[in-house]
Amino acid sequence: MCRTKPLASLALLTISLGIALTIAPHPVFAHDDSEARLAKLYSEAQAAQERGDYRTAAARYQEIVRLRPEVAEAWANVGLMHQFLGEYELANKSFDVALRKNPRLYVPNLFLGLNLLRQQTPKQAVPYLERAERLNPHDRQAVLGLARAYEAAGDLAKANSAFFRASEIDPRDPEAWYGLGVTCLNLQNSAVEQLRQQNIGSPYARALVAEAFLEQERPNDAIQIYRKLLGARDAPPCLATGLGFAFLQQGNLSAAEDLFREEAERHPDCLQGRIGQARIAIARHDPKEAYQILRVVWEADHNFLGSNLSHLWNRLTSDQLQSFQSFLEPTGSASSRDPVAAVLAKSISIWRANPTAELKASDLLLGNQEAGPPHNVSARDHPQTSALQLASQGHYTECQARLESQKTGKGLSEWLLLSRCAYYAADYRSSLVASGKVLELDARNLAALYWKAKAAQKLATFALLRTSAEAPDSFRAHLLLGEVYRQREDYKSAENEFRKVLALKPDDLTARLGLARIHYANTQFPKALTELEPILKADPKNPEASFLMGEILVKQHLYPGAVPYLKNALRGQQLIVPRVHSLLATCYAAQGQIAQAISELKSALPADMDGVFHYQIYRLYRAAGDEKAAAAALERSEMLRKKTSMDQQELIQASQPR
Repeated sequence: MCRTKPLASLALLTISLGIALTIAPHPVFAHDDSEARLAKLYSEAQAAQERGDYRTAAARYQEIVRLRPEVAEAWANVGLMHQFLGEYELANKSFDVALRKNPRLYVPNLFLGLNLLRQQTPKQAVPYLERAERLNPHDRQAVLGLARAYEAAGDLAKANSAFFRASEIDPRDPEAWYGLGVTCLNLQNSAVEQLRQQNIGSPYARALVAEAFLEQERPNDAIQIYRKLLGARDAPPCLATGLGFAFLQQGNLSAAEDLFREEAERHPDCLQGRIGQARIAIARHDPKEAYQILRVVWEADHNFLGSNLSHLWNRLTSDQLQSFQSFLEPTGSASSRDPVAAVLAKSISIWRANPTAELKASDLLLGNQEAGPPHNVSARDHPQTSALQLASQGHYTECQARLESQKTGKGLSEWLLLSRCAYYAADYRSSLVASGKVLELDARNLAALYWKAKAAQKLATFALLRTSAEAPDSFRAHLLLGEVYRQREDYKSAENEFRKVLALKPDDLTARLGLARIHYANTQFPKALTELEPILKADPKNPEASFLMGEILVKQHLYPGAVPYLKNALRGQQLIVPRVHSLLATCYAAQGQIAQAISELKSALPADMDGVFHYQIYRLYRAAGDEKAAAAALERSEMLRKKTSMDQQELIQASQPR
């Protein structure tokens, strides 16, 4: 809930009201008496407000309204006093009158929007909060309120953008970073789920799985997938490099080196392979070779190198790090030839102090501006050099700049290229936005979903670090970390984080929902219900908790009790809505309401990817005696089932060693 300083919030209103009081006297009073009476009431209201006596202030402002009902600001002040008194319905009535008289008043828009959000009507809140933000775009309250409204209304992209703006307004605000992190995690999940639904066997979906295996240090599983993907068409870039890193993690330096070298020769834009080559050179006690390789990467794209060095240092032993840093120090041979060595040495020091740091070139260049990457100006800065040409040489930051400066409108291919270049240039926000633009043009674009998932994951990690940095050991940091662990299916670590939240804030509903989801995933339904009960008592229409409660009741065959919860769940995220319709159909069918079950299930059919929903409606049509519709539904179900089976078989084959 917003906590607003009353006097600061009133400033704009009282200024306008002071002007309004000099015109249009109430006809009941003589001119002088009217003005004197209004001035006295205003003075008394202001004095009462300043001493925190909002009841008296409200009464005085109410008298002003009676005398001057045409003054919108007076109505706004009445509403504001009721707001401070916690009388939200009365406040809303006055705010509504004020806005009918003057829709451009900031405070009524802000608080009416926040109150509607409090009343769990986020879609109604959005227009007021959007107007409030337009009127005062630098006010944290308006932007955060709008972000929460978008999030509650299920518009994750707009919520994410609003939380990002809030973090720009106040970079020290952990609430903004937490909101950004949560929406990024949800956007990542959404993209992954859409990839799965579109084509679970696509190279983009498989590549994400392989990358996840690498993060989990499961190189054997990653190797099996990458091997199958190497010859795939319409696939993510640098797959041979990914396989090389899997071999590197496995300890097979020779196989990794061959892949990195081959990738560098065939695809100069795959700078990740150069990082791998440097790692191998350091492991083989050849710091000079490693330094030369990293210098090549720096000259190609310093932002790329900065954002990937932490992964390089993380794979080295303490002795290897110390040895390489000694080579790079200002007294070493390399730095006397090129100041880039000093930048690399600095990055090692930063990483040792904070292993989670992901650096931009600006972090590394502080005090070393002469280390800026020299490059062939005529080749890379020539106006005829296209963004695609820049990307093909690994000049991602320049590719991004070229695309963003493009004066004519960008089409799908330009937005897609921008999403890739911005990602490798470590501008994950721009990458996320660009991938979203592609999906606006082509909602089924697999490459855009791939970059969206990757950029959102990076932003979520960054937001988690900022949340922790701005509020060390805060409940928000543990909440976000718990959600990260839960989505990685590390349920033990997730539960520990959610327990820490409840130790700090026993009434936190988000932590209880996280625990409920963990217990549900582990089929511990009684424990899940124990966590859901206080959530639904405090927030009866919570769509996420309602969905989980409805699912559990359906599994327990308690169909009538499940229906109200499932109806609330229809207000949740769009990805779960088809599943909700399917569960409602199950409930109605179990109670003999076949026609209603069929009607409910029809809403889920467009999202059917594996034939399950069509098979469900096939059985309902048979129960209703509609054999023709049943036959069509069964045929469609079989077609979808076979397609899913083929995709899964391909995925299994991709996991077999060659």
